[in-house]
Amino acid sequence: MQEAQVRMQQQANRHHVPCPIRAGDLVWVCAEELALEQEVSRKLLPKWFGPWPVASAAGDEPDGPSFVINIPPHLTVHPVFHASKLATYTLAKSDDFPGRRSQDPPFMDGHQEVDRAITDRKYGSKPRQYKVSFKACDRDYTRWISGAKLKASAPLIYAHYEKQRLAQEASRPAPPTRTMDMPEKKKESHVRAHKAALRRKYRSLFDEGSSLWGEIRNGTYDFDLGRRYYEILGTIAKGDLIAWYDKNIMSEMSARKIAIQIWGKEHKDKIVSLDEDGLWEADGTEEPGQTVVIRDQRLFQTGLSIVCAK
Repeated sequence: MQEAQVRMQQQANRHHVPCPIRAGDLVWVCAEELALEQEVSRKLLPKWFGPWPVASAAGDEPDGPSFVINIPPHLTVHPVFHASKLATYTLAKSDDFPGRRSQDPPFMDGHQEVDRAITDRKYGSKPRQYKVSFKACDRDYTRWISGAKLKASAPLIYAHYEKQRLAQEASRPAPPTRTMDMPEKKKESHVRAHKAALRRKYRSLFDEGSSLWGEIRNGTYDFDLGRRYYEILGTIAKGDLIAWYDKNIMSEMSARKIAIQIWGKEHKDKIVSLDEDGLWEADGTEEPGQTVVIRDQRLFQTGLSIVCAK
């Protein structure tokens, strides 16, 4: 019996290889040993997670058979694993797979442990995205995630980054006011189209039988000059200077009559005069779509509905 045991021991030792794992090595951990909180079949999950460093050997034998592994703190599992559940990690050559990123850390509660938010980006009306790094990954590995995911997985990091971002935006100077430089031919075409649209819109004021028709028929009202309306195209703040295309002169009398016809007698004071530079200064009551009448005693050519710096 003793001889048989010796022969069996010799036969087993012939194929026995000492455990190559030592403290400080990087190892893979079998996924079956991790209690992952995911509603995903294990068939679809990786077979190994890591690599993670070996803290020390557990047990009396210096080579194992179990080891203490420094797993990420958000994994609620015992950190001691048998050598049969570990695999040594071999660093790949840099030129074998250029640009390959490290493996993602395992999920807990559907989230990864974010280390820090690096920067952000936003395209149009899409939600803002944040470039983040993870604690269980290399520092060079980053990923873009949505603000909702970052807020759910790392609320403190999200709040701290947003506070800094909003403070930086508040400290930035306001962008300069843009002006529109339009070619002369395109400018004239745009003016004609805009005036034609306004004539169609307010043609009823000059139809036969209207209050102004008698004056027009008797020659006491300038029909051409009376049809020069100007429509507000955008929001205008008080004090803004607005420049308009026009090659015609509108008399003060015609402007006042049309203003009364459009707004009523209680709003006749909305007629504004031009300053020395040929620009109209808004009084803060103008709204988009509103029609105004500008009196002008000079010819001038400027840009259509340009909000200029005062």
